[in-house]
Amino acid sequence: AQRFERLAALLPNAFSWDVLNEVILDEKEYLGLGRIRDVTLPEADRIEFLAFCLETAREALGPNVRLVVNDYNLYCQFSICRSKRLAMREVVGSLLDRGAPLDAVGIQSHLTTNAEPPYDAVVEFIEDISEMGLKVHISELDMRNIPGNLDPVALDERHAARVLAYLQDTLANTSVERLTFWRLGDAGHPVEAVSDEVCGERGCTGTALFDRNSEPKPVFWAVVQALENAP
Repeated sequence: AQRFERLAALLPNAFSWDVLNEVILDEKEYLGLGRIRDVTLPEADRIEFLAFCLETAREALGPNVRLVVNDYNLYCQFSICRSKRLAMREVVGSLLDRGAPLDAVGIQSHLTTNAEPPYDAVVEFIEDISEMGLKVHISELDMRNIPGNLDPVALDERHAARVLAYLQDTLANTSVERLTFWRLGDAGHPVEAVSDEVCGERGCTGTALFDRNSEPKPVFWAVVQALENAP
């Protein structure tokens, strides 16, 4: 509680807090509440611990801050993502049944070039979360190139098209209230370390909105277009 209070004093205008981050294990088969990551507690006590964290955050941060559970592998069409969505629905439902003060679910959106649209699965997941009475945050948005592509121009265009399709699908639901990015520029990005030898001086990871010289890339204008067209 003291840590929350110190952070709240440092960031008094914070809109939301990811109180619970990456709490669900990755498994190809759905394992129910047993999927909550081991926090040195017996399996039966883990959901109670998550509820306790949210209650402590609410007490420290006050009633006007969104409290969020944020996780990855929720957006894609692969089996590991389908399983994780099922687990997240159950965890969220169990927290709400316990009266835990949860306001939103964050969908980490590290898109990859091998996860093609349409993004029907994440649209359905957003609808489920909305029906639970919660908001949705599209978080950590970026794009990873899998496998490598040596044409930076074509790669930029592909990234822009994928991000536009993803945001058009997800932002169509008015329960989505927040969009955040993993990083705004390619300069210094964690995955930039491998791009010099693969793509040359300019880099081709396509991860962020701006290139190494802080110039807007096609994906920046794709985001602008998606936001302008959102309900």
